[in-house]
Amino acid sequence: MGLLIAVGVLFVAAVNTGANLVYLMTALIFSLFLVSIVLSRREARGIESTIRLPVEGREGESTIYHLRISNPTSRARHLLRFLPQFEPPLVGDPISIFSTPAGESIEFSGEVTPPMRGIYRLRNLVVQCLYPAVLICSEVPIPTKGELVVLPAPLKHPLPVFAGFNQKSDRTETGSNIAGDGSTFFGLREYRIGDPINRIHWKATARAGKPLCSEQEEDRVNRYYIFMDLRESKKRGEGRESNLEASIRIAATLSRQLLNLNCPVRIYLMDSDLSRSPHSFTTSDIHRILRFLGGMEYTRAGDFPHAVERQIRDVPPGSYLIFILPDGDAESVSLIDGLRHAPYSLFAIFNLPDRDSISNLAREPAIRSLRRAGVTSVFYDATSERVVNP
Repeated sequence: MGLLIAVGVLFVAAVNTGANLVYLMTALIFSLFLVSIVLSRREARGIESTIRLPVEGREGESTIYHLRISNPTSRARHLLRFLPQFEPPLVGDPISIFSTPAGESIEFSGEVTPPMRGIYRLRNLVVQCLYPAVLICSEVPIPTKGELVVLPAPLKHPLPVFAGFNQKSDRTETGSNIAGDGSTFFGLREYRIGDPINRIHWKATARAGKPLCSEQEEDRVNRYYIFMDLRESKKRGEGRESNLEASIRIAATLSRQLLNLNCPVRIYLMDSDLSRSPHSFTTSDIHRILRFLGGMEYTRAGDFPHAVERQIRDVPPGSYLIFILPDGDAESVSLIDGLRHAPYSLFAIFNLPDRDSISNLAREPAIRSLRRAGVTSVFYDATSERVVNP
C-alpha cells in the first residue's frame, strides 16, 4: 500500500512539473508492479496440496495440522506462503516455503488456535506468492474440504457431586422390562439394517434360518437428563466469555464427573433444536459426549419450558433432571416448581455472571421456595468459574 501511494505521488508530481525523469521513474515502478503480478500468479498456479486436520481440538489450545505440497510442473516454484481458511475464522501462522522443486512433494506442519469450541470447516487453502520482489502478494485459492471439531474446555474448578448421586457405583440396577441399551439380556428380534454385527445371535440365526439380533434390557435407575437453556435471546457476552458458552462447559464438566463416577445408565442432553439428543452416553462415552457438546449450536427460536415438558413425557420415574439456566427467568423456575411432585430428583444450576447477580437471584421468593421444597439449587459464578453459596 505504501508503494502504491508513493507511485501516485510521483504521478501527480510528473503531471504538475512535466519532468521526463519523474515520468520515467513512474513508468518503471508501474512496470515492476505489473511484472510482479504476472510472475507471482504464474508461480502460484499449478501447485497441488493435501491438508490433514486432526479429528478434534480443544478451545484455546494450539492444534497441529499437516500440509503436503506437490509441484507436478516441470519448473520449480519459489517464495510461496500457504494459509488455510476456516469458517468461522481461525488464527494461525502461515507456512512459508522458499522453493518447491519440480515434480516433488514437501510436507510441513502448521498450527491454528481455536478461540472457542465449535465446528470449524475448512474452505480454502490460500497460496500466496511473493515472487519476484515481494511487491504485490498474489493469492490463488485452492478449494479444500475438512472439518475440525473443537471440544469445550473443562471448568477451572470442578462442580460438587450433588447429594443423591451414586458414588463409585460398581453396577446399575435393572428390571425395567423395556428394550434398550442396558446390561441384561431382554430377548431376540429380527436383524435391521444398521444393527451392529456383534448384536447378531449366531446360534439363533442358524436355527431360525434368518438373521436375529439380541436386545438388552434398559436399566431402571440412574438416568441423568441434562436440560440446557441455550436460547440465543438469553445470550450475554461474546465468544467464549458468553454465558451460554459457560453453560456448555458446565454440562461438559458435570457429564465427565458423573461418567467417571460410573453413575449413569444414560445421560441425555437437549440439542439446539430443543429436542432430545439422539445420543445416549454411558461410562465409556466421555469422548463422545464432549464431541457432541463441541458441535452444539444455540437455539435461534423456541420455547424452552414447553420443549422440556414435551420431553418429560418420555422420562422414566426415578430419573435425575438437571437444569442449567443462564438466569432465573420466571417461566423456567415455574417449570421446575411444577415438577416438584413428580417422581424425579430435581437439580437447578443457575449460571450467572457475578456474585451480585447470584445474591439478588437467591433472595427471589420463587428461588427460596424451590430451595425449601428440596430442589437442589446451585449458583455458578461465571467470572470465577466456581460454585458459590449466596
